[in-house]
Amino acid sequence: MYMPVLEINLRKLEENARTEKALLASSGIEVMAVNKVFDGCVETAQAVFNGGITVIAESRTYNLKKIRETGCTTCLLRSPCLSEIEDVVRYADISLNSEPVVLRALSHEAQRQGKTHQVLLMVDMGDLREGIWFSEYQRILETITLIADLPALELYGLGTNFNCYGTVLPTVKNGEDFLALAARLEADSGIPVRRLSAGNCTSYHLLDKGIWPHGLNHLRIGGLHEFGIEYVDMKYLNEFHHSSKPVDKACSDMYILEAEIIELNSKRPYRLGNWASMPFCKVKPLSIMARADAHCWRLGARMCRRITVCRAMTLSLS
Repeated sequence: MYMPVLEINLRKLEENARTEKALLASSGIEVMAVNKVFDGCVETAQAVFNGGITVIAESRTYNLKKIRETGCTTCLLRSPCLSEIEDVVRYADISLNSEPVVLRALSHEAQRQGKTHQVLLMVDMGDLREGIWFSEYQRILETITLIADLPALELYGLGTNFNCYGTVLPTVKNGEDFLALAARLEADSGIPVRRLSAGNCTSYHLLDKGIWPHGLNHLRIGGLHEFGIEYVDMKYLNEFHHSSKPVDKACSDMYILEAEIIELNSKRPYRLGNWASMPFCKVKPLSIMARADAHCWRLGARMCRRITVCRAMTLSLS
């Protein structure tokens, strides 16, 4: 039976990573490479590592286990579950956190394993992803103090998210608010905050415009080196390998998908007719459940793509 094949040009990926690191370093910004779109592919992680980015992030612990063989520093790009603390400490050097109960569990397990685990303390500046809400200053102060006090934990930095769950764009205003919060925390706690991790590749938009708030010195980036695209204005960046095809297709000549076409039709972008209830999406009375449903939708879509597209992968060094 014929299987679809995704071919990835590792040389171009490595060169994009090298370009990205140099571009951000020229503005005093450290970069953490996100590899999750490749689902823990060791070869892509190795290409990015060879390009000079030494910290690589994944959203699954079993993928962190795989990419450790590259020699990179690993980061779990989400808040850990209590049920996976042992694996988080074993396979992740860094993780994103905000909950005291999880921090205490990480501390206990890190002591048991004889390790020091680094924590990126997350603050929600409005996007509604993980983190303590920015106006709850006392909670943030207590949590950063807890990290400093707990044995076997070390503060990696202060982080936030933009244009992720809530599609809130990074701006000069929310960037400067994040800077002010960090400065106040340092003054009140006496704890140095060495990294201000100000989001993902959409935050590069401010740098591209020349309006980056000075002092934000860290980003967690995947799409920039994977596609060479600035995602807010949706344009290709000349320094990167990318495609000359329409930018709204977000494609790149680093990737070739070979597959049999089984149906080819042009259809309207919306459904026609009366709607039945949708699987995986029941109406919940509580807003907290709506977020869980949204994650189910994304997970379901990701699983479908993996089943139908990513059965095989060819890695090209050309």
